[in-house]
Amino acid sequence: MNQDISVKDLVKEDAVHRRVYVDPAIFQMEMDRIFSKAWIYIGHESEIVEAGCFVRARIGNRDILLVRDAEEHIRAFLNRCPHRGSQICRSQNGQVKFFRCPYHDWSFRTDGNLLNIPHVDGYGPDFDSSDPAHALVALPRLESYRGFIFASLASDGPDLADYLGPMTLPFDNMTDRAPLGEIELQKNRFRQTFKGNWKFHMENATDLIHPVRVHESAIEAARTLTGSAQINDSDPEPIQMMKSNGIAFDNWDAVGVYAYDRGHGYMGSFYSEGSIASSRSDPVFMTYKAMLVDRLGSERAEEVLGISRFNNLIYPNLSLNANFQQIRVIHPVAVDRTVVESGCFRLKGAPEALFQTAIRFLSTANSPASLISSDDLEIFERCQIGIMNDGTDWLDLSRGRGQEDSGEDNSMLAKGTSELTMRNQLKAWLSYMQDSN
Repeated sequence: MNQDISVKDLVKEDAVHRRVYVDPAIFQMEMDRIFSKAWIYIGHESEIVEAGCFVRARIGNRDILLVRDAEEHIRAFLNRCPHRGSQICRSQNGQVKFFRCPYHDWSFRTDGNLLNIPHVDGYGPDFDSSDPAHALVALPRLESYRGFIFASLASDGPDLADYLGPMTLPFDNMTDRAPLGEIELQKNRFRQTFKGNWKFHMENATDLIHPVRVHESAIEAARTLTGSAQINDSDPEPIQMMKSNGIAFDNWDAVGVYAYDRGHGYMGSFYSEGSIASSRSDPVFMTYKAMLVDRLGSERAEEVLGISRFNNLIYPNLSLNANFQQIRVIHPVAVDRTVVESGCFRLKGAPEALFQTAIRFLSTANSPASLISSDDLEIFERCQIGIMNDGTDWLDLSRGRGQEDSGEDNSMLAKGTSELTMRNQLKAWLSYMQDSN
C-alpha cells in the first residue's frame, strides 16, 4: 500500500476504497491486525470426542491443529515443527497417539510437548527435551461456547462470551433445537475456492438486493420446472429454496437486517412458505417437535423453534444458519483467493429425515454443484476483476443509510435491502486495522 494513503482514509460512512479488496499489503495487515486478534472459530467439540482425535483448521493464513490430548483437554497448536518449520500434519482429521514430523522425525505428545527425537546425542549434552522452545507452539487463548471452539492469537482481549455478545443466540438456538441437547458436526463437508477477496463473501451474505438478479437463472428454472412461481409443499425442498430467492423487494425489505458491535450481524428468514418454513405441520416435523417438547416443555420449545434467522455472521469469517443446522467458514488465502468451507450439524435425537433436510440444504445452497453458490462465487470473481481495473476508486455503500433504527441488545436494524451490515463490517474492519498494538 502506498504510504500516502493511510488506512483511515480507505473507509467512508457510505463508501469503501477499492484498495481494501485488491492491495496485498492491506491483506497482510488484515492477517496481522484482524485474524491475529479476533476470536476465530476453529472447530466443534463433536469432532474431537476422544483422546487423540484431531482436526486441522485455519486462522487467516496460519495452519492450526486442534486436538484432544491424552488427559482429554482441548488444545490448539500451530501446525509446524519447532525444529525446521515443516508442516507436521497433512490429514484434515484423524486420531493419533502422538504427532510425528515427516522431515527429521521429531515426535510430539498430544499436549504439544516433545516426545522423542532420533539421534539425540547429536544435539549435544546441553539439549533439554523439556524446553518449551522444543514443543509445538500453543495458541495463546482457546475457549468453547456451547461446543463451538474459538481461538485467538492475541494474548489478551475480551473473553469469548463478551466478544460474541448477543450473537451467542444462534449457537444457543442451534444446540437447543436438538432433542438430546447436543449437536454433532458431520465429518464430510464442502470446500470451494474462488479468485476473490474474502470480504466479498461476508458482505454478500446479507445483501438482499442481489438474489433476484444473481440467482435469476435458478429462480426461473425452478418456476419453469413446476409451472408456477408459487411455493408449494409439494415442491421438492431445493425448488422451494430457489423460488424463495425470487420474492419482491418489498418482501426482502420485510425480512430485515441487523447489526451489532464488532462487525457481527444477521438477516431475518425469507423461508416463510412451504415445507422449508419455520412453522411446519408435516408428520416428520411434528414428531420432532414432540421430542423437543418432552425435553424443554411446550413454552420453551415454541420459543426455540420460533427463532427464525438466516446467515448469522460472526465477524470476521463465520456464518451460521441454526434453522437448517448449517455452518460456513470463510478462509482468506490471498488478497484474491478465498476458500469457503461449508458443513452441517446433526441434531442428536431428531428424526433422520430432519438431518436429510439439512443435507439437502447444504447441497442446494453451499456445494460445488449448487446453482446458488456457483452464482455467488462467479460474482465475487467478477468483482475482483472489475475492481482491479482503473476507474473510480470508491465503491458505493449508501443504500439505506440514515434509515436505520435502534433495536434490542444494542443492535441497529434496517430494511432488508439496506447495506447496513456491510457498513457495519467495514466499521469493525477499520477499528481493527487502525489498532497496531
